[in-house]
Amino acid sequence: MPDPAAIGPDMIQVGTEGGFLPAPVTISNIPIGYDYNKSYQDVLNTREKALYLAGAERADVIVDLSGVPDNSTLILYSDVPNPTQG
Repeated sequence: MPDPAAIGPDMIQVGTEGGFLPAPVTISNIPIGYDYNKSYQDVLNTREKALYLAGAERADVIVDLSGVPDNSTLILYSDVPNPTQG
Protein backbone atom coordinates (compact mmCIF):
# COMPACT_ATOMS: atom_id res chain seq x y z
CA MET A 1 0.00 0.00 0.00
CA PRO A 2 1.49 3.39 -0.95
CA ASP A 3 2.24 5.78 1.90
CA PRO A 4 0.87 9.26 0.97
CA ALA A 5 3.26 10.87 3.45
CA ALA A 6 6.32 9.32 1.81
CA ILE A 7 8.47 11.57 -0.31
CA GLY A 8 10.23 10.37 -3.42
CA PRO A 9 13.42 11.72 -4.99
CA ASP A 10 13.59 15.29 -6.26
CA MET A 11 12.90 16.04 -9.91
CA ILE A 12 15.15 18.29 -11.95
CA GLN A 13 13.24 20.17 -14.63
CA VAL A 14 15.32 20.90 -17.70
CA GLY A 15 12.69 21.87 -20.26
CA THR A 16 9.10 22.65 -21.23
CA GLU A 17 7.11 22.55 -24.45
CA GLY A 18 8.98 25.77 -25.28
CA GLY A 19 12.40 24.12 -25.16
CA PHE A 20 15.23 23.94 -22.66
CA LEU A 21 15.17 26.14 -19.56
CA PRO A 22 18.04 28.63 -19.10
CA ALA A 23 19.16 26.58 -16.07
CA PRO A 24 17.93 23.35 -14.42
CA VAL A 25 15.37 23.78 -11.63
CA THR A 26 15.19 21.34 -8.70
CA ILE A 27 11.62 20.46 -7.72
CA SER A 28 11.36 18.92 -4.28
CA ASN A 29 8.56 16.45 -3.77
CA ILE A 30 6.17 17.08 -0.89
CA PRO A 31 3.67 14.89 0.98
CA ILE A 32 0.09 15.00 -0.25
CA GLY A 33 -2.20 17.46 1.52
CA TYR A 34 -5.81 17.90 0.47
CA ASP A 35 -8.05 20.97 0.67
CA TYR A 36 -11.16 20.02 2.62
CA ASN A 37 -13.02 23.34 2.21
CA LYS A 38 -16.40 22.23 0.83
CA SER A 39 -17.23 25.76 -0.35
CA TYR A 40 -14.62 25.47 -3.12
CA GLN A 41 -15.54 24.00 -6.50
CA ASP A 42 -12.43 21.86 -6.46
CA VAL A 43 -12.81 20.45 -2.94
CA LEU A 44 -10.28 17.68 -2.23
CA ASN A 45 -7.82 19.21 -4.67
CA THR A 46 -4.24 19.10 -3.46
CA ARG A 47 -3.10 22.12 -1.44
CA GLU A 48 0.59 21.89 -2.20
CA LYS A 49 1.95 21.37 -5.66
CA ALA A 50 5.43 20.25 -6.63
CA LEU A 51 5.12 20.35 -10.42
CA TYR A 52 1.91 22.01 -11.60
CA LEU A 53 0.94 21.58 -15.24
CA ALA A 54 -2.20 22.77 -16.97
CA GLY A 55 -3.73 20.95 -19.91
CA ALA A 56 -1.35 20.42 -22.87
CA GLU A 57 1.69 21.62 -20.90
CA ARG A 58 4.81 19.50 -20.81
CA ALA A 59 7.77 19.30 -18.46
CA ASP A 60 11.03 17.56 -19.25
CA VAL A 61 12.37 16.23 -15.96
CA ILE A 62 15.24 14.09 -14.75
CA VAL A 63 14.87 11.93 -11.66
CA ASP A 64 18.07 10.76 -9.99
CA LEU A 65 17.32 7.25 -8.76
CA SER A 66 20.84 6.57 -7.44
CA GLY A 67 19.69 7.16 -3.82
CA VAL A 68 16.70 4.82 -4.08
CA PRO A 69 17.32 1.43 -2.48
CA ASP A 70 17.25 -1.65 -4.72
CA ASN A 71 13.84 -3.36 -5.06
CA SER A 72 11.99 -0.17 -4.09
CA THR A 73 8.67 0.74 -5.67
CA LEU A 74 8.14 4.30 -6.90
CA ILE A 75 4.78 5.55 -8.14
CA LEU A 76 4.48 8.48 -10.54
CA TYR A 77 0.94 9.81 -10.52
CA SER A 78 -1.27 12.79 -11.13
CA ASP A 79 -3.09 13.96 -8.02
CA VAL A 80 -5.50 16.32 -9.76
CA PRO A 81 -9.04 15.17 -8.86
CA ASN A 82 -10.69 17.33 -11.53
CA PRO A 83 -9.69 19.29 -14.63
CA THR A 84 -7.69 22.41 -13.86
CA GLN A 85 -9.65 25.60 -13.56
CA GLY A 86 -8.55 28.06 -16.22
